[in-house]
Amino acid sequence: MASSSLTTREGIASEDERFKAYRDVVSAVALRSMESFTLNADIFGNRITEIQELCVSKLHAYKILTSLEQYESAEQSPWSSRDGKTRREKKKK
Repeated sequence: MASSSLTTREGIASEDERFKAYRDVVSAVALRSMESFTLNADIFGNRITEIQELCVSKLHAYKILTSLEQYESAEQSPWSSRDGKTRREKKKK
């Protein structure tokens, strides 16, 4: 006689009953795992979205600063034009 921890009131559970119980346990574990995975994915997804938004805003800020620096360096350049005059000298006219 096979020993089993799954028993009914009448005695040892049938093969079909053991399979159904096993399936129910596996289904419950799988469901909890999926819920946990979904929750973690949502948290992780939200984190990624926040990081992407932060990176985009940092990139925009970097582009603005770089543009300003290029503009300022062009304004201060002594030979900014082909004719040898600086932009400041041209503006004075």
